[in-house]
Amino acid sequence: MGEHLGHLRSSARAPQVWTLLAAFAPLGLDQIGSAFGVSRRGTYAIGDALTAAGLTRRESVKGKVLLIAEEPRAISGAAGLSQASARPDQALAEFDAAMVEIDRLLASSSGQL
Repeated sequence: MGEHLGHLRSSARAPQVWTLLAAFAPLGLDQIGSAFGVSRRGTYAIGDALTAAGLTRRESVKGKVLLIAEEPRAISGAAGLSQASARPDQALAEFDAAMVEIDRLLASSSGQL
């Protein structure tokens, strides 16, 4: 993600919006505004940054503007995407595995009480 959006301020919400888009579904600008607490103007700025980076595309459906996640492209000269830009489904699988391990540890420790 740093290769695509590294030029943005550290407080920029574009990386979080892309993660949500990639994990779930296309979102409308109103949904993004509500979910991330940004103004209508802010949703357009986020959309512009993601579209310019090649991470989303805009579509208009029944008069509503939607942002749709695109697969990140490798940037020329870059060795590849960093671990931080792993697809959300990979991160979710890692999270699920960690939760299973925590459940196992909790179950074994509750038997010792």
